Amino acid sequence: MDWGIDIEKINCATKQISEYRKSLKKGFNLIIKTIANVLTQWTGKTYVGAPKEKDLQNAFQNFFVEIFALAQDIENSVHSTRMQMKFLECARYQGDLYRYIGSDSPFEQCKRVEYNEIYVSWSKAKGNSYVLSKLYNPIYLLSAKLSGEFYGFDIELFDKIYNRHFHKHLMIARGTEREVVFPTVKNAIVKIQEVKDDVEVK
Repeated sequence: MDWGIDIEKINCATKQISEYRKSLKKGFNLIIKTIANVLTQWTGKTYVGAPKEKDLQNAFQNFFVEIFALAQDIENSVHSTRMQMKFLECARYQGDLYRYIGSDSPFEQCKRVEYNEIYVSWSKAKGNSYVLSKLYNPIYLLSAKLSGEFYGFDIELFDKIYNRHFHKHLMIARGTEREVVFPTVKNAIVKIQEVKDDVEVK
């Protein structure tokens, strides 16, 4: 599926973050703007239930790997700036998360839950009628609890911080999705339910 996303720009942004991590000094505001531009692609040009092509999936995966690596570098630094600490807060979400999975086509059934390290969209809100309206049965609701070693990237919080300090009209977070980015890690999942029958899946 062609979603109109410039993969090279994502890869370029990832390289910029990687280069910045070598010093963590001047230029962080530019890095924040670079991250914001990629996140608008993630939230605005990807679709519920539709799998990403491999090259696009890899581009976003590498991007988020660098984001969390940057957060770790900032956490380890003894000279972090106020804006760096605000960014760190975005990359340190812990708490409850929810994710609906299903097919975007009535002619295809979604696969069972696949546990892996691929970053995907979750929500801090359990009910999401918009997402449910885009999926076909069977639909599953995954509930996760992030604590200890597990952190998500809070796009809703990043949107608030970015628009408060840099740009008042850039739409990063979407509607009431309350999105957090986190992989489908088995040890973080606390419950899986089939939405239609509200029966827990073993």
